[in-house]
Amino acid sequence: MKMRAVIWLLGVIALGAILAALASTGRLSVRTDLMALLPKPQHDALVNATVQRMATFGQRRVTVLLSGDSRAHRRRAIQAMATVLTASPAFDQVIARADDALGAGQRSDLDQLYFAHRFHLLAPADARALATLAKAPAASAAARHAREHFTNRAQSRLYGLGVNGGGRFIDDPFGLADAYQRTALPNPAPNLRIAGDGTFYVVGPQGHRADVMFAQTRHNPFSLASESQASAALAKARAAAHAAAPAATIRISGVVRHAAVAAQRAKFEMSVIGTGSLIGIVLLMFWAFGRVRPFVLSLTAVGGGILLAVVVTDLVFGGIHMLTLVFGTSLVGVSIDYCLHFFAQRLATPDPATALARVRRPVLLGLTTSVIAYGGMVIAPFPGLRQIAVFTATGLIGGWLGMWLLLPGAGGPAPRPGRALRLAALWRSHGPARLAAGHERVLVAALSALALVLGGFALWQLSPDDSVRVLYNPPAQLVKTDREVARLLGATLSTHAIVVSGGTTARVLATEQQLTDRLEAGARPAADVRAITDAYPPVARQQRNYARLAQTLYAPHGALTQVLQSAGFKPPQIAAARHAFVAAKGRTLSLADWLSSPASLGLRGLWLGRVNGADAAIVRIDRIHDAARLKQIVAQYPHAEYIDSVARISSLLSHYRRLATWLLGLEYILAWLVLWRAFGARGALALLLPPALASIAVLAIFAATGATFALFNLVALILLLGLGADYGIFLRTAPADHAPAMLAVGLSVATTLLAFGLLGVSHTPALHEFGLTLALGLTFTFLLASLLGRPVPDTSPSQQE
Repeated sequence: MKMRAVIWLLGVIALGAILAALASTGRLSVRTDLMALLPKPQHDALVNATVQRMATFGQRRVTVLLSGDSRAHRRRAIQAMATVLTASPAFDQVIARADDALGAGQRSDLDQLYFAHRFHLLAPADARALATLAKAPAASAAARHAREHFTNRAQSRLYGLGVNGGGRFIDDPFGLADAYQRTALPNPAPNLRIAGDGTFYVVGPQGHRADVMFAQTRHNPFSLASESQASAALAKARAAAHAAAPAATIRISGVVRHAAVAAQRAKFEMSVIGTGSLIGIVLLMFWAFGRVRPFVLSLTAVGGGILLAVVVTDLVFGGIHMLTLVFGTSLVGVSIDYCLHFFAQRLATPDPATALARVRRPVLLGLTTSVIAYGGMVIAPFPGLRQIAVFTATGLIGGWLGMWLLLPGAGGPAPRPGRALRLAALWRSHGPARLAAGHERVLVAALSALALVLGGFALWQLSPDDSVRVLYNPPAQLVKTDREVARLLGATLSTHAIVVSGGTTARVLATEQQLTDRLEAGARPAADVRAITDAYPPVARQQRNYARLAQTLYAPHGALTQVLQSAGFKPPQIAAARHAFVAAKGRTLSLADWLSSPASLGLRGLWLGRVNGADAAIVRIDRIHDAARLKQIVAQYPHAEYIDSVARISSLLSHYRRLATWLLGLEYILAWLVLWRAFGARGALALLLPPALASIAVLAIFAATGATFALFNLVALILLLGLGADYGIFLRTAPADHAPAMLAVGLSVATTLLAFGLLGVSHTPALHEFGLTLALGLTFTFLLASLLGRPVPDTSPSQQE
């Protein structure tokens, strides 16, 4: 027996060493990203890639707005915040002024890029003027105004009024590069303005001014370490800003704040659930067994199981989600059941080996049904459920190993029988089971009929909720701040987009250009969109720009010759300028070069690249003005697809909710087959009826009260199957007057209610509903298991032999 305890101890030490190695190498990570829990769209790689990319848009960006106080104080406050965030390793970019967006090297690269392609990249106003010159009669007023558009700019450049073209005057006399550069970089927000000193600001509805600053976190904000570091830096920056502008109102918006809230909630809930469970369990076990040793050993065995669960989950999934750890905290109340059965058995059988022999079979059967219950969720391609299933199943197996290896050799003296055992005996002999004596068949038939009635009512009245909000319920103040910041900037929190695909890059960009032009056409556009072609003209358009320049400004004896002659340049110089234009023919800017340059900042994430053998790009929808017209326009393009990422996620949750319903039914069938071998057909049905009827009763209560029903309610019912079968197995396998079995089951129910019932305090709707569902279901299951829990003659083949 003691050798088993040594083996268990060596195993725990090995697990601890593996965990330490994972932590030291950075392999062990805890995430708070809710998107990591969600399933991926099936059989549609393009939609999957789009939804994944949309989830990362702006994920690392933080926006700060300062309003109130004096303008001078606000500027000092912005500078103070910028200084703090720049010094923090959590942020890799802080933009308090327009010049901060690009480094010195990037700005030089950008100037060179636009200058090198000045004959192919034209500002919209320049392109319109050239189109007029190409089509209108040379003597018309329209043509004259179009020529003046260029000649006036040339004169301004010649006399030093705006020389920023990236080269000498003769190389770009019309300032084409400078004009394009001023219009090419997208504005991060429609209402954002730049002050004379380069700072950003917006003007509110009442004319009140608010200064703006942007920052970007260095790492994914949903990484627990990154989130903690970024939150600390933001708190320090806020304090510095308040010191510089005491009367200012500071609004900070960004995903990192939501990640911080999620992490804080999870830590709080882990401590509340874990501490509450431990306190409740130690009091219950001391009351039941009269010693602290059973609690300490049970907790040690369960701790080994949780250690196994953490290591296995991290190795399988490459990290652990915070929600899994919150859920796993409640695992204490479940896996401790095996230890409770061992110590309860020792009240009647002091010898550890005999006690272990008596509980080995029912505990193994109970573990099997629980693993079956969770094993079904592992096969579903739903990352959140799969991770919870693996964590819980391995934790239960680890708890069972602790009971089997550790407790017999380290259990010490037998517990002292007390009042708890007498109450269990009273409940066993005079409780609900007395009602079933001699009437089990009738009772099973009546309960089955009741299950059909309640089930029909639940199906008719129950309202499913497949919204992604079940995973995260942000604080109202945080949502209000995000909306205020978005409103002042003129931006939106849109989750809508269009994905455009095609066999070639040129085809994708051509389709995108046509689509966006139609969406934004008219006095009331269908939608405000953001696309790659806002800043990158497709090659065909670049070639058209060059051709129009050749036809107009750079034509023989055209405006180029006239401007340079009037500026005093000699014929060889004019010829050299024309030669540079001719030599540039065909040197268009490729998409790859554009994406790798600073010119694509803010837009390069819209290019998906090669997906399923085709190129693809995203058109981001910032604001929808006419949803019906938007969808009608998109439907006319066979290689464009409208995507609402939230609706897609809700659809997936609905799909997996229906799948989980079928899975729950299948797991009942598998559990019945396992139990049929041990207890016979009627005995197996009697064991599964309590959790089944309890599940239906919970659904009927939800339906009667108007409560919604979501995927995680089904997860709770899957766990209820395993727990309910456990209770029935122990009561069925124990003698009719065997109080220790009833004591162990009662304590199991109490500890599980403590663990999962405390999930009801969770701010995460999924965990809250999970805890409520399980608390109600366990109560009904215990009552029904007590009612049907008297032993019956065992008709299983193994016993008949």
